Amino acid sequence: MPLPLIVGGITAVAGIASVYGGVKMKEANDKKEQAQQKQKEALNRFKEKNDKCTQVMDELGKIELEILSTFENFSNLIERIQYRPEFKKYSKDEVDIPEYEAEELQKVSTGAGILLGGLGDAAAGTAGGFAAAGVTNSAIMALGTTGAKLLDKADEAYNQATRTEKEVDKVCKYLDELMDIAKDFFNTLKKVDKKYRERLKILDSVINITKKTSWDVFSDKEKILTKNLVLLVGILYEMCKVNLVIKNDDDNSLNEVNRENIIKVCKDAEKLLEDIEIVA
Repeated sequence: MPLPLIVGGITAVAGIASVYGGVKMKEANDKKEQAQQKQKEALNRFKEKNDKCTQVMDELGKIELEILSTFENFSNLIERIQYRPEFKKYSKDEVDIPEYEAEELQKVSTGAGILLGGLGDAAAGTAGGFAAAGVTNSAIMALGTTGAKLLDKADEAYNQATRTEKEVDKVCKYLDELMDIAKDFFNTLKKVDKKYRERLKILDSVINITKKTSWDVFSDKEKILTKNLVLLVGILYEMCKVNLVIKNDDDNSLNEVNRENIIKVCKDAEKLLEDIEIVA
């Protein structure tokens, strides 16, 4: 075969190989771009959901601290009532409230006041952490850095992005569950807090305005109000002590939403409110 034909054939084959290689390179680059986009969208979705959850936790944590910080004022009022009865443990319809302990309430109130006073830009998330008690673990935090630098190989990069997407789906489902129960808890807490503050204001007026500081001169209505106020403080304290999540010892696994205990304490609060409304 003449040399020009051989050379021409080799050149033609090389050209085909070059085109094929270019196509494969473009496919690889396209796949890497798809992987990057997939990764970016998943992480953005996680960030958006996590930000919403953090806001819910902060709002809940803040109201808990605000409630606890008033307990010192409440206990001070109670302690000024001479000859008052002992406010013992309450137990009715599976609702159990510990007996009134002034010293414990004052300590909790002082601590809450300190935390509440520190809330601001420098202490962002303090309230949320107080409410959630460990909602964030390494399994969630890892998503913030997962795939920050995707692998060079297109197939591996795409597989990694797919794994991130699945993890984000799992974490977002968990955060949705946490937010749903936190909102229900928040609404019940607000309802009980409203009844508590109404009665606290009245008791403050009875003691500081009308100057009644002896149980003997309290009217029957004022006595019932005071007893109910003690119960409201008790259930509020029990609610504020409930952790929204149960920490998982395995940092690579998500924490568990403390659904059972949250539902129980909310039902207890609703039962107590019904009982109080009847006799108030």
